[in-house]
Amino acid sequence: MSNSVNVSEIFKVVEIRGELSLVHKLIPFGIYPGAKIEIISTGKKGVLIKVDSSIIFIDNKIFSKILIKGIK
Repeated sequence: MSNSVNVSEIFKVVEIRGELSLVHKLIPFGIYPGAKIEIISTGKKGVLIKVDSSIIFIDNKIFSKILIKGIK
């Protein structure tokens, strides 16, 4: 996993690296550049995140394409 994350921290999505089709698949889940996400937990297969009031599981392959930045 290329993103180094701390659980229960709020992050801002900076960029989604990959094809435009990936961006189009993530937008309905509220994951797009500028969106705020909270990392709930990380595991061997993926990451559990909270976006708005929804909890979403993203596998490590996809999550590695989402560039995030911590919000202070």
